[in-house]
Amino acid sequence: MVKLDQQTSPPKQGGSAEKQQSALGVTGISIDFFTKNCPFLMMALPDISRRVLIAVGLDANSKSALVDWETFLSLYCIFEVGAVKKEQLISFWSKFFDIEHRGFCPEHEYLDVLEKLVRGKCMKESSQFTTLFAQNYQQSMMECDVLGEDNVMLIDRLQVAWEEEKLDIYALSASLGREKN
Repeated sequence: MVKLDQQTSPPKQGGSAEKQQSALGVTGISIDFFTKNCPFLMMALPDISRRVLIAVGLDANSKSALVDWETFLSLYCIFEVGAVKKEQLISFWSKFFDIEHRGFCPEHEYLDVLEKLVRGKCMKESSQFTTLFAQNYQQSMMECDVLGEDNVMLIDRLQVAWEEEKLDIYALSASLGREKN
């Protein structure tokens, strides 16, 4: 699965204008089309969509990167079906919070991300509920010894808390802000 900075060729005749093929033969849809039209991401805020794309290995800054079928299915299982191995969830959410591969996520960053994850585009601004979700998840991390000095999220400890089921990883997938039918 080739994803990073792919050069795309024009769509084949008779095909969708959004479906493209990379120079290396990988077929997919553009990141922009995907985030605007994918049912489980279209209501996510841009910051959250960007993190999701990075967490699955896409170059979120490239206009030529494509979302292929395998990537779509992976995300679908994480956000819609909930039928994904815990190890895959741990890997995804670890990358989601640690997009810069530092081994930690500062307090201001993860609180902002958690709040935006829940809020989505359904609300223009944070609310008492969305802020409370972020604070409650932080409290749970604190109780599981995931936070270091200055309440920095330590990714290795976070992974252990998820592995040992001391911290609810499934709440994150279910929290993606979107309208429910």
